[in-house]
Amino acid sequence: MAAWYNGESSNVFDITQWGNNTQTMLEQFWIDLINQNQGRICYFHNFGGYDAILSLPALLNLPYTFSPIMKDGEIIAIKVTNKGRVLLTIKDSIRILPGSLSKLAKDWGAETQKDHFPHYFWKDCIELTLRYSGPLPEYKYFEPKRTSQTDYEEMVEMFKDRDWNFLKVSRQYIIGDVKATYQVLIKYFETLVSKFPIDPLKVYSAPSTAFKRSSNREVI
Repeated sequence: MAAWYNGESSNVFDITQWGNNTQTMLEQFWIDLINQNQGRICYFHNFGGYDAILSLPALLNLPYTFSPIMKDGEIIAIKVTNKGRVLLTIKDSIRILPGSLSKLAKDWGAETQKDHFPHYFWKDCIELTLRYSGPLPEYKYFEPKRTSQTDYEEMVEMFKDRDWNFLKVSRQYIIGDVKATYQVLIKYFETLVSKFPIDPLKVYSAPSTAFKRSSNREVI
């Protein structure tokens, strides 16, 4: 799945909409993201790691021009342009706010907290997995670092009288992630602007933010 959220609107894509073809789904995700958010900056949390590996081939397959900014072999930002016009700037939010999204959402008091999901759940093939609707998957399918036994017991209680639907929960999970990322960034940017004469949209990493703070203090 893939999703985006800009504070006003959102969209979620899953491979069942595109004949279980991941490449097609991701291409449609990028097209929609760019068309609906032209000229904006889009943040992915840990884009230089997991997200880039999965989604970049689909983006690079589209008829745009790409200007990446790299550091230590990892992507920090990408400008997507068409005939010289910037359509979208992609940045990695983990560069300016290191840490897991779950911890950041808690630390910054985001309205949307990161949910729990059985990342190891599998029913023989992708089609059966996507169609699954039934009892909550066993605890062994959850990542213990993200989901405690207490968290799981709360979910057991939540789903004791209703089915756990893979697609429905997946959509809720991924839209929750992008909303939490947006809310954390807004809170961080507001805090930064209130304390320092810095445009947070012009920084690429925590060290560059610290450098700008130091530079501004010298000028002041």
